[in-house]
Amino acid sequence: RRAFPARTANVAQAFVYTAVLNDMAFTGHGAWIVYLFALTQGYMYEKSRVLLYVLIVHLIVDLFLVMAILQYHFPGQAQRLFL
Repeated sequence: RRAFPARTANVAQAFVYTAVLNDMAFTGHGAWIVYLFALTQGYMYEKSRVLLYVLIVHLIVDLFLVMAILQYHFPGQAQRLFL
């Protein structure tokens, strides 16, 4: 059962996802990047119907984001945590 067409639902979920994350941590152009990422995840799920794929991609992106944050706060030391 669907309340909205897939495209409308994807745009709405991407907007909500971006609004929550932007309020928590992102500024500047980060909101657009998060919005595009959320649209991509929604599209991936719509095409594959496998939530595990979306979860794996999300975790990989989160890993790179955490590494970038650690590198920013602890230059030269963050790489030792993951290697």
